[in-house]
Amino acid sequence: MNTKNRLKVAIAALLMLGMTTSNAMAASEIGTADVRIAERITIDKKDDLSFGGMLQSGSGGTITVSAEDGTLTSSGVQTLTPSTGSRGRFFVNGQQNRTYNTTLDSTVTLIGPPTSNSMTASLTSDNNGVFGIFGCDNVFIGGTLDVGVDQAPGLYTGTFNIAMDF
Repeated sequence: MNTKNRLKVAIAALLMLGMTTSNAMAASEIGTADVRIAERITIDKKDDLSFGGMLQSGSGGTITVSAEDGTLTSSGVQTLTPSTGSRGRFFVNGQQNRTYNTTLDSTVTLIGPPTSNSMTASLTSDNNGVFGIFGCDNVFIGGTLDVGVDQAPGLYTGTFNIAMDF
C-alpha cells in the first residue's frame, strides 16, 4: 500500500473513532404518554315544552314561553286561565366544571287535526353551558308559537332535536 493510501486509511480510522459512542458519554431519559377520557354526556328529558291552551282566534297571534323563567305571554290570542304553558327541561350529565355546547333545532312544526293548518314555533334555550360541581346541568327550552287566523281546534304536536357536545 502506498503512502497516499495509508494516509487515507489512517484519516478514515481516526474519523471512525470520533464517531463511535462511548458509554461514558451516553445519556437516556424516560418519557410518558397519557390520555384523559371525558365522561360521556347523557341527556334526559324531564319536561316537555308546552304553549298551554288558547281560544280560537279570528286574528291569529303568538304565544311565547320564556326559556329563562317559563313566563307565558301572548299577543293577539287569548290563553286559557290558569295558564298551563311551561318551558321544556332537559337534565344533562357530564364531566364536572367542563363546558359544553347545545345544538337545538331553530323551529318546530306542530301538526294538528286532519285538514288543519300546521303551526310553527321558533325555539330558544337557556343554559350556561357548564356542568356544575356534581357534573350536571339543566337546559331549558322556550319559544314563540305563531298561531294562524281561525286555527282549527284540537291538539297540535311536534318534535325537535337537541344535542350536547364538548
